[in-house]
Amino acid sequence: MTKNTNDTTDSTANEALDTTIAPAKTKADKQDIVYYLERLFVGAYPPGTTLRYYDYELIHTSEGVWSVRHIKDANPIDVLNPDAFRSATELQAYLEDLAEFAPDSREDWYAHRAGGDGQ
Repeated sequence: MTKNTNDTTDSTANEALDTTIAPAKTKADKQDIVYYLERLFVGAYPPGTTLRYYDYELIHTSEGVWSVRHIKDANPIDVLNPDAFRSATELQAYLEDLAEFAPDSREDWYAHRAGGDGQ
C-alpha cells in the first residue's frame, strides 16, 4: 500500500508537523497545531528552527525572535516576539489573520495591522 501524503485523516499527515504547522483538516490536526503553537509560545524551540504555517515560514532567528516570511519570498513580512502575546491562542489568532490577509509586503501587513486598507 502506498502512503497518500494528501490524506489528512490518518497519522501520516502528522509526520510533517515536526516542521509544519499547516491548515488543519481534522480534529487531531487542530490539536497538534495548538500543541506546536504552545511550544513556540513558551520558547521550546531552539534558534534555527523553522515552522510552517499555511504559506508562511516562522524562522527562529535568535532567542525569542521569529522572522515571518512567505515561503516564496525571502523578505520578512514581520518579526515576532512570542512574549508580546498573552497566550498561544492570541498568537494563533495573529497567524490566522496573517494567512487570511495574505499580505504582499511588510508595508501591506503593517497597514492592515494598524487598521488601514492594506491591499
